[in-house]
Order: sequence, then C-alpha cells, then structure tokens
Amino acid sequence: MICKNCNKDNNDEAKFCVGCGAKLEESQVIIENTSNNQSSNNVSEVPEYKPTSAIIAIVVSFLCCGGIIGGIFAILSLVEGSKVKTFVEQGNIVAANASLAQAKKWNKISWIIIAVFAVLLFIWATFILGIAILEAL
Repeated sequence: MICKNCNKDNNDEAKFCVGCGAKLEESQVIIENTSNNQSSNNVSEVPEYKPTSAIIAIVVSFLCCGGIIGGIFAILSLVEGSKVKTFVEQGNIVAANASLAQAKKWNKISWIIIAVFAVLLFIWATFILGIAILEAL
C-alpha cells in the first residue's frame, strides 16, 4: 500500500505509514488506551525507534570499556526497538509505545553499565600508574 502523504511503500496490512505516520486506511482505526480505555486517532502519537544510541553503545562497549555486558543490553534495546515498526504497521500503538519504552530502558541500562566500567577502568589505570611511580622512586 502506497502512502498518499509521502509515497512510501507499506505492507498491505499496515494501518499507519512507516515513513510519515499518516493513516493509510479510510476507515477509522481505534487505538485502545490501557489507562482509561478511550479511543484515539492522533497520528502525531505514532512512536518511532531510533537505533543510533544503541548502535553507538554496542561499538563503545566492545571497543572500549563496557565489556560484553553493556553490549548485551544495547542489543536487547535494538531487538525490542525493532518491534516498534511492526506494531505501528499493525495499528497496535499501545504495544508500540510499550516496546519503545522497553527499548529505551535497555539502552539506558547499557549506557549506565558502560559508564560504570569506564570509571572502574580509570580507577584501575590510576592505581597501576601510582604503583609504577612508587616503584620508580
């Protein structure tokens, strides 16, 4: 199905465009709100996952100081974030928002782990350098 708004090609079952978030069908799509069970059709609320931070976290984790643990959480963020587009195409905005929130949580955890490893690496390097200086005296 081609979006009339941006000409992006979407799955035939998609309810919203993956390019611009516009509604693809003429019929009204009812989105269930879990907090108060009201209907909403606000296209501006269509979630989108941006994997840039998770990819950078993976690279930093494996090249620098996060070790494998930070990389694992960044990969979990990518996996969960990849579900967002699928949920949006299906018109399930509630599940897309939940998946996006989970992906952001995994990404935040990965950066916290990388920061902890960086601080520990700095402390370790300072300690080793201090020992080397003391032995030189």
